Amino acid sequence: ADKKQLAVLREELDHLRHRQASAGSDGDDAGKALAEAEAAVAAAEAALAKVDGIDRADDTAAWRAALVELTEAVTGGGGAAGAIGAASKAADLRDASSTAGAQDLLDNSKALFGHLKARNARYGREGDDGMQ
Repeated sequence: ADKKQLAVLREELDHLRHRQASAGSDGDDAGKALAEAEAAVAAAEAALAKVDGIDRADDTAAWRAALVELTEAVTGGGGAAGAIGAASKAADLRDASSTAGAQDLLDNSKALFGHLKARNARYGREGDDGMQ
C-alpha cells in the first residue's frame, strides 16, 4: 500500500459520493456502504499518517509495524479497497434497479401512446381534444 493507491481510493470515494448525491436516498444500502467506505478510507489515511510520522532510520521496527498496519487498512479484509468495492457494487445494484424501473415506465408509456394513436386514428376528428 502506498500514497498512490490511497489517492486512487480517494478518487473512487469521491465518485461514489457524487453517485450517492445524485441517485441515492437517505438510508439506502448504497449510502450505508458509502459510509463504511468513508470510515475505511479515513482509517487508511490515519495509518499512512502514522507511517509518515515515524523516522525509518531511527525506529525501523516501528516503521515496519506501521507499514503493515497501513497495508491492512488499505487491502486487508476490512480495508479501504474492499469497502470501496462493496460500496461500488451497492451503488451499481441501486442504479440498475432504478434504470430497470425507468425502462419499464418507458415501455409502458410507449404502449399507451400507441394505443392512444390507434384510438385517435379510428375515432378522432381533426381538432378534437383527443387529437390535441
